[in-house]
Amino acid sequence: MSKEFENLLQLLKSGIAENVRLGLLVAQNFREEFKSFFDCELEEYNELYEFLEICKGNKNKNKTIIEPRNGFLTDVAALGLAEQEITKLPKSIKILQELEVLVLFRNQLTTLPTEIKYLKKLKVLNLSCNYFEKLPKEITELENLEELLLEFNDLTTLPEEIKNLINLRDLLLIHNNLQILPKEIGKLKNLEYLFLAENKLTEIPEEISNLSSLIKLTLNENKLKYLFKDISNLTNLEELLLSDNELQNLPKGMEKLQELTKITLYNNNFAERPKELKLLSRSVYIDLDN
Repeated sequence: MSKEFENLLQLLKSGIAENVRLGLLVAQNFREEFKSFFDCELEEYNELYEFLEICKGNKNKNKTIIEPRNGFLTDVAALGLAEQEITKLPKSIKILQELEVLVLFRNQLTTLPTEIKYLKKLKVLNLSCNYFEKLPKEITELENLEELLLEFNDLTTLPEEIKNLINLRDLLLIHNNLQILPKEIGKLKNLEYLFLAENKLTEIPEEISNLSSLIKLTLNENKLKYLFKDISNLTNLEELLLSDNELQNLPKGMEKLQELTKITLYNNNFAERPKELKLLSRSVYIDLDN
């Protein structure tokens, strides 16, 4: 490594805007060495840097969080871009190979670049409060994802490829337009929190009963007339929210939910108090009335 390139790296690592821009300018003379060191093109690095600088300088600049491990842009581990009025992410987002947390809460996104699939170390992706009508399939290639937040969007369904997110623990889908769920959601064996409240679901696939790790399931404010039969398989379930639906009865076997501590049932169509409730432990909080 030449001394000149070492000096260039120090400029990029400084984090000072003037120094970084000077370093990127000097890098024009070290394109091959730059590409070898950063595993990306100079133009990609420059594009992403300028995009992030715009975010840092807008009216919500205090919402921008950039946490690089070693000072270089390609070493960023956490990136928070909440409330930035972003309508489009640059394709150069793919150079963030070390990224584990990406927060894009409350922007104006309707889609993501296909290059998002290259962020293989991503564990947390927050896309809540945007305008997604469908989940970009590229997200389902992020197999290390543990938290996927999609609250307050316009989703009507999920792709079958959701089954690929085998490490997912939290899936938040509150306040969308979901009318149906793919049966493949039952493949998410590590899922602990599934929030589906405030949607338009008329039924839940039986495969949900395969989610034995589930701790909390929220289905309130949908259009459900019945639940999946094998609810007793959810042996770790602690909270079950079912209020504001059209339920007329409850499935058998609920007394087997030994970990259950709370169930909400108000604003449904029960002709009488469901007999299944009598079999639950006395320690379970039951909210059946408004």
